[in-house]
Amino acid sequence: MRYHLASICLLAGWSCNAIAQELSEFGIPTSTSTTDAIPSPRANTTSKPVPINYGVVLFPAFQLLDVFGPLDALSLLAITHQVNLYTIAESRSALQYILSVCTGAELSAKAGILDGKRATTNKAAWKSTIASGPKTNWIPQARWVEDGNVWTSSGISAGIDLTWAFIEEMYGRPTAERVTTYLEYERHEDPSWDPFAVVWNLATVS
Repeated sequence: MRYHLASICLLAGWSCNAIAQELSEFGIPTSTSTTDAIPSPRANTTSKPVPINYGVVLFPAFQLLDVFGPLDALSLLAITHQVNLYTIAESRSALQYILSVCTGAELSAKAGILDGKRATTNKAAWKSTIASGPKTNWIPQARWVEDGNVWTSSGISAGIDLTWAFIEEMYGRPTAERVTTYLEYERHEDPSWDPFAVVWNLATVS
């Protein structure tokens, strides 16, 4: 399978040995590694169950920044919270959340994960990516989109902002602000802010 703009899917809260068969059908070779973070006594400041296990699905020609931007945020989160990071190449099962960056939405769409969901993707690859998800409600002007337990973002930097938004949702704003300060990162907090929709003439698409 070829991706003109490669990207990732982040899987949150899955069981390592049984991840859904849908993604494995795309012929991604299995390669799993584990990093156990330091458990933290700090409780999250939200009422939502907080994922501990995070996996990143890699496939041929994936873009490095799509992976390492979000993972850097999660890695620093591990300073104060227990976080297990995995590089995986199988499928999904019992997921709490799935986060896709850039054209990772194409993989999710082809697996049926985005059916009936609102989603977005890289605007430079808009037409070819949305063709993979005819049952998806694609949002052309969005930096990222949250629909239940499925989060999708536009390009590389948008995936980092999606990750900050997810961290804030799961662990609370003080934690998100502390980690962004560690990275000296100035995040965009408005998911509808999308100048690249204008660049690619998608701002008026419905």
